[in-house]
Amino acid sequence: MLRRQLAAWIDDIPQGQKEVWKDLVSAVSGWREEMLTYFETDTPTTNVFTESINRLAKDKNRDGRGYSFEVMQARSLYATSTRKGHRRPRNPYS
Repeated sequence: MLRRQLAAWIDDIPQGQKEVWKDLVSAVSGWREEMLTYFETDTPTTNVFTESINRLAKDKNRDGRGYSFEVMQARSLYATSTRKGHRRPRNPYS
């Protein structure tokens, strides 16, 4: 249903306005599956948390301390997961 509605919306753009909506239609067409999957699943999820961490890592990388982006990204993800209360499972044999 959503797929048909989206296709109908794109088709219904008046001919004189196609140029105005070109960028949006292009973005929607390029991300169609990802966007529709968000609405079609029982628990819609996004990768906003990961994108936020990547942005912080890129900002730190831009500030420059000699680390590569990958190192900064790993450090940010590790530090965030420890602050969120994630812990390693206890070893029952120790």
